Amino acid sequence: MKLRIKSEYFIDKTNKSFKIEEYLMIFEILISSNNSEKLSDILKLLHKIVEKEYIDKDIFNYFLKSEIFREYMNKYLKLEQIDIDDIDEYIIKN
Repeated sequence: MKLRIKSEYFIDKTNKSFKIEEYLMIFEILISSNNSEKLSDILKLLHKIVEKEYIDKDIFNYFLKSEIFREYMNKYLKLEQIDIDDIDEYIIKN
């Protein structure tokens, strides 16, 4: 998955004060720049970003559980791109 993001959107690893709006921006950039990607692939990429501690795990988990995530998913992805049944599989534990 290739991602083109302007340099001002890069995430500073030392910044742990991300707000939900910033996650929405990241998610929107991912889905709008990769229209053919499946949701599972997008979430796997975000999961890797969290594992490398570029974004906060707790806020990421909150984002996935939120109604906002579902709204963005339904707004930007085609039905055939939504290939997950259970979002809990992507929640990061520990």
